[in-house]
Amino acid sequence: MDPKLQQKIELTLLTLIIILHVTDFLEVLPGDLDFIKKLISWAALGYLFVKASLSTILIGYRRHRFDIAIVLTFFLFITKNLIGYVSVAIEEAHMFEKLYTYLITNAVLIEKYSFYLGGLLLIFISLYMALRFEIRQPSFMAVLHEIGPPAQNWTQLFIRSLSFLLVLVTFFITIFNLATEWLAIALDAPLAVIGIFIYLFLIIRHHDQLNPTNFIYKIGHFGETFYERFMQMFHYPQTIFLGIMGLLALHLLSEVGHFILPYIIGLKDILYFGQLGEGHTPLFHLFRADIAATYLIGDLSLFVIYFLNAVAMIFLLVLPAFVFYRFFIGRPLHVPRTSLAFVFSSLLCFALTPAFFIKKISQAGLAGVDISTKSILNSSSIIDAIIQNRTTAIIVVASICLLLGLVTWILEYSQTIEKDAFIIAVLIGMVFFAFYIWFYFISLYQYYISTIMFLLKSSEYFITFYFIIFAMITILFYVGGYLFFIYELFKRHFLTAEDFS
Repeated sequence: MDPKLQQKIELTLLTLIIILHVTDFLEVLPGDLDFIKKLISWAALGYLFVKASLSTILIGYRRHRFDIAIVLTFFLFITKNLIGYVSVAIEEAHMFEKLYTYLITNAVLIEKYSFYLGGLLLIFISLYMALRFEIRQPSFMAVLHEIGPPAQNWTQLFIRSLSFLLVLVTFFITIFNLATEWLAIALDAPLAVIGIFIYLFLIIRHHDQLNPTNFIYKIGHFGETFYERFMQMFHYPQTIFLGIMGLLALHLLSEVGHFILPYIIGLKDILYFGQLGEGHTPLFHLFRADIAATYLIGDLSLFVIYFLNAVAMIFLLVLPAFVFYRFFIGRPLHVPRTSLAFVFSSLLCFALTPAFFIKKISQAGLAGVDISTKSILNSSSIIDAIIQNRTTAIIVVASICLLLGLVTWILEYSQTIEKDAFIIAVLIGMVFFAFYIWFYFISLYQYYISTIMFLLKSSEYFITFYFIIFAMITILFYVGGYLFFIYELFKRHFLTAEDFS
């Protein structure tokens, strides 16, 4: 194919994908086109995994056909995600209504046989890789001390194929499954819009001219470089713990796109929030309802409290990712004085009059953490025990929080106080991180226990085998991962004075 024609086709496709993402973000994309966009996002994500080369990560060199085979096998495991999306999206479907109905009607059989096929293929891939592939350095298998030529006897074949199987399942549970849920279903549109704003900000900041072709390519490949660098961290024993830190940090960071951004701008994905039930009203709608019962000073105080609540949640959710990213680029942890002043006033506000409520997802068939919203004026808080009048309490809380921010900003002229304030902020963030991971872990644990019991009663022993492995890996990842995070945090001596120079 002519290179110029190929470039035009790629540019056209990228432009179409970006338009679909933006219209989806603005909630004006028809349901049928949204389905097409999801399929395109899955295909693009699969291509990204193939390009990153899972075989290179595992054995130290590329085997392109096996990269494709592994990714296709992983997609068979997550057929349930497609069925789950279709079961909610059918209300907005027109052109694909018959397809949706067929998938929902035959959901049990489709999910069951897709899982069987994926499970058998993964076992076959593990056996073949153990029999035919040499393991070189640097690679993830080399980190596990599985180095050298293919298996030479039955004992080596069993150990190495089992190692490949467990590693592939771990990769599926901790990376691929979450990536397809976050990047291809829930966060694809917000990420594209964020990429557009970041690129436009850089153009304005550096006074560059907007090149439409470069703009399309940069947005289309937004995050790809970071992803490829991130995957390389699992090649070396020195950086594998940092990679685990990143995986956990991305959990909280994803919630900014899942919950906080929709709550702030007021544009919710009905297909996503429709599965979570009540209690997910955007902040502006809550604020508008609350000010109907207050006067001017109360209105300003309500605005301050809602604003500081949003700042607090963003800080708590972004902090682990910020810590990871600073370690990732080799920079010390440090934030400006103004940022810390906002952080402390917002954390106090969130503690006294929270607008957010965090809990584990309790809906059947779903697992994770749910962040819901509530009215400041019409919900109780710890300040009610001191001040009975709700409007007065809101004014007092807003005043105290702003005063704390001002005092923090003044005191931080002292470098020692600035260091101590940052330490306190990070410790608060790590406590919140622990609660979040606990809720997430308990939700997943209950999901796996109920699913395994159901599968055993149904005599689905093959699928049960995999779900037991999924559950074990989940326990090790979340419990061990959080301990690794804290260990790496203190090992890197970010609490020393030189980090604040």
